[in-house]
Amino acid sequence: MAYGLAPPAEIAWVDGWIYWVDGQLRRLAPDTKIKGVDYVIEHMEVTQGVQDGPNSIPLVATKPTFVRVYARELEGYSLDDVRAWLYGFRDGAPLPGSPLQPFQNTHLNLKTTLPLREEPEDTFVFLLPISWTFIGNFQLQAEVNPNNQVFEYNFNNNLYPASPATFKATGGERAV
Repeated sequence: MAYGLAPPAEIAWVDGWIYWVDGQLRRLAPDTKIKGVDYVIEHMEVTQGVQDGPNSIPLVATKPTFVRVYARELEGYSLDDVRAWLYGFRDGAPLPGSPLQPFQNTHLNLKTTLPLREEPEDTFVFLLPISWTFIGNFQLQAEVNPNNQVFEYNFNNNLYPASPATFKATGGERAV
């Protein structure tokens, strides 16, 4: 039985063996190890055009803001394209429109290697609504494989912890 296909109508368990029919009779031994994939988010970058790895460059209120989510396969190999969502919170309450779906790279076939900042096609890219960028503190949380659309053996590591950020009235002094 392959992932993405409809399950068989009837499954039988006889003497520890699992039997089913999908055009032909199939069976699975009792000691069969099932290998799945495991997705994880490595990093989240909030940028308004210029940003460093630790997100230390200040964010300016009401300026177009993008979030890049760096996800990968921690283990296994999947042929499935995976989705991601981005949640926004202010004072613990969800922001309007949360969760967001990426506006670029809506489905990715993730790799086991770490995604690189130099390769935007390897990241999920979100554009924050202007209402999320008002002055003040907020939190962002990313999720890979929302709603468990692709089978994983560990769904518990799909959420990237809520990261605090602050929008300020101005970006402060900048080099010219």
